[in-house]
Amino acid sequence: MVIKLIPIAFLLATCQHLSTNNQASKSNFEQFNSFYSSFTSDSTFQLSRVIFPLKGARYFFSDTFKTDSTLWTKDKWEFNRANIYQLDSAKFKTKILVQESGVKENIWIENSGFMMERHYKQINGKWYLVYYLLSEL
Repeated sequence: MVIKLIPIAFLLATCQHLSTNNQASKSNFEQFNSFYSSFTSDSTFQLSRVIFPLKGARYFFSDTFKTDSTLWTKDKWEFNRANIYQLDSAKFKTKILVQESGVKENIWIENSGFMMERHYKQINGKWYLVYYLLSEL
């Protein structure tokens, strides 16, 4: 009887070890909310968490309609502190979509031509901005 208990005890110990390792690896993943708070408040942190050249576009209106669809580059990057949780909800409309593939956020002002869209993706346990669209009509 003792001989049969040893393999069962070993199996239980192995399963418990795997479960603990799985929980530890999950805890190594950065939480989006803490990333987002730092991303929208710290320019140095933000610059370190943008994948350059960044995909996206910028549309703006001056005398004539112009489109600048060049990729965002590190040397042209401007700190963007827009945080959907801190915006004036009477002025700005917001939407955040959390999916398995990442997080997408939209910020816009009704009937103004202003719209911003950002996509974030987790890479090696850390969040990064991977897409940025800005429309300022």
